[in-house]
Amino acid sequence: MFGVSHFCWVETRAGWAAFRGDRQVRAASFTSSPCVSEGTLLLVRTAIFSWCFFILAQSAFHEGPGCLRFFTVWNFIVLTVFFAGYLVTTRESLALVRRKVAGIGIPRGRDLGPILVVWLACMAVLAFQRDLGTALMFFGLFVSLLYVATQRRSWIIIGGVLAVIGVGFGYLAFGYVRLRFDVWLDTWSYANDQGYQLAQSLFGLANGGMFGAGWGQGYPDFVPFAKTDFITAGLGEELGVTGLMAIFVVYAVIIERGLRTAIACRDPFGKLLAVGFATVIGLQLFVVVGGVTRLIPLTGLTTPFLSYGGSALIANWMMIALLIRISDRARRPLPTGTVAAGRGLA
Repeated sequence: MFGVSHFCWVETRAGWAAFRGDRQVRAASFTSSPCVSEGTLLLVRTAIFSWCFFILAQSAFHEGPGCLRFFTVWNFIVLTVFFAGYLVTTRESLALVRRKVAGIGIPRGRDLGPILVVWLACMAVLAFQRDLGTALMFFGLFVSLLYVATQRRSWIIIGGVLAVIGVGFGYLAFGYVRLRFDVWLDTWSYANDQGYQLAQSLFGLANGGMFGAGWGQGYPDFVPFAKTDFITAGLGEELGVTGLMAIFVVYAVIIERGLRTAIACRDPFGKLLAVGFATVIGLQLFVVVGGVTRLIPLTGLTTPFLSYGGSALIANWMMIALLIRISDRARRPLPTGTVAAGRGLA
């Protein structure tokens, strides 16, 4: 497992070095091809190594789901660093438009390689790990960074189409995905078996009402996994809708500060890195809260900074620490006589 993790680190460092112009590391990591761009090949290699590390980590540790989630969030950090370095070096080619349809630029066929590779990796997560939430977050992270790097709306549309195709294929091909959708669409028909958790969380939120039952009041213990996956339902019952909105405002401030850090950052790599970390936190919150409140199918991820378990909590605080470091460096005055690097990604 150490060897695979070392490969993951080497390949991620290669993406970072590519941004910094370190041609020796690039020459050692890139493979040339007349049909596929070098960045696409690097993306494929990193995805393979990160996937191997994910599988080995799951098989080597059996303490419970918290450990697995730690490596999931850890993968988000590693892939955010790599995606940022990769997109910095390839954003010019990915932003090229071959033709326009209804005013929207359509990228070249060869530039579709990276997003298709990430989509296939997400489908592999869905097929072999049976983890809908992680697949959604991986794909959402890459599409978000791709849009920020190129500022092309066509990537959002292409990503949305691929997401719909992936969800449709997962619904038809995998029984557990179909069950999650059935429970989401008709929760009360499954309230005594597969939909028991979601039904109890909805009862708890309804019992909380607008202002909640009060601290330590209500019956949050009736909700399974009230300290981990369904902590939002427990807080909603005790604090009500008003308390939940206050918590969401705190999350919104964290995400907003991450995006503001990206705006203040002077180098493209730092911008994408800050946007990526803010996106990961926002996607975690959306996927978890959306599943608990029946906005989207239930996925089973942890709520950032709230769910019980130290591993995922440490990984999320690592992202906060990196955001603080990027913000600190971005706000330092430039040395006398230094001209700032490109202020934008366009």
